[in-house]
Amino acid sequence: MGKVNLDDIKPGMKLEKDVQDRSGRVLLRAGTEITERHLNIFRTWGVAEDDIESMSRQEATAHFTRNLDPEVLKAAQEFISPLFVHPDATHAPVRELKARLQVGFRLLSLQRALAARVFDLEEALAQVKLLQGLLPICSYCKNIRDDNHYWQQIDSYVSAHLETQFSHSICPTCYDKVVKPELESFQQLLKERLNPACTRG
Repeated sequence: MGKVNLDDIKPGMKLEKDVQDRSGRVLLRAGTEITERHLNIFRTWGVAEDDIESMSRQEATAHFTRNLDPEVLKAAQEFISPLFVHPDATHAPVRELKARLQVGFRLLSLQRALAARVFDLEEALAQVKLLQGLLPICSYCKNIRDDNHYWQQIDSYVSAHLETQFSHSICPTCYDKVVKPELESFQQLLKERLNPACTRG
């Protein structure tokens, strides 16, 4: 259970914790087995590292450093060690490191915000693509056949695929063609039942 750099995460590993975006929205649940597609999405979201199941901090460090040349690792440690000799914040290397870290954090937050926006746009695009193809529609009742060969009313189909709700009304043409004749017929029937003598004469 430790953070592992994205470059060292391989398909088949499992997430120990949920992966979240900046706003706290869960992007991928804990326990999910990572695939190559997930790794590509992580790169898009700007996720640099993740908690991997049953991997300790020592294992994670060993996993990360196993491919590094020991000489390069030693040289890096020798270069970094003097920077932390002076805890004084006014010391030039410490100030520079602090400034670089601030810039890095700012870039990371912007990258995550951009990645979250890209994720939202990809979801919206997937919904649009869903409706771009040909829709089999009945010539008579106007029901739509879905991918599972079930027939649905058009409003049910669109509501299910676009998160849209319908409010039903009657257009003027249908009112004149359907509703008005039915009302007149109903009124005539009512008149006949109330005044049977009038209809005989």
